[in-house]
Amino acid sequence: MTDYLDFPPLDCKEEPLFPTETQSDQWESAKRVAVSVLCAIEKQAAVLHGLALETRAFDDKDARRLANEIDGAARELEAAAGNLRWMSDDTGRIAPWEV
Repeated sequence: MTDYLDFPPLDCKEEPLFPTETQSDQWESAKRVAVSVLCAIEKQAAVLHGLALETRAFDDKDARRLANEIDGAARELEAAAGNLRWMSDDTGRIAPWEV
């Protein structure tokens, strides 16, 4: 079984916005954060899918039910990531913010 403690913790640093930053600088910072969140969501969904596969390996009704719940959570994360990905293009820009 995989030791999920081996996965590095998410880097959730807060970067304060300074009064000297322009609105354009603040938007660029927000876009970078959104892309980071997308990446973190996708990584967590992959970890959950792996956990679900390993849980299914146990020949037990409760384990299979738990695996299905874990898989459902992973699919919800993937849907959230899909929404963020829809908003971003290949350059990392978030489309609705570009309007």
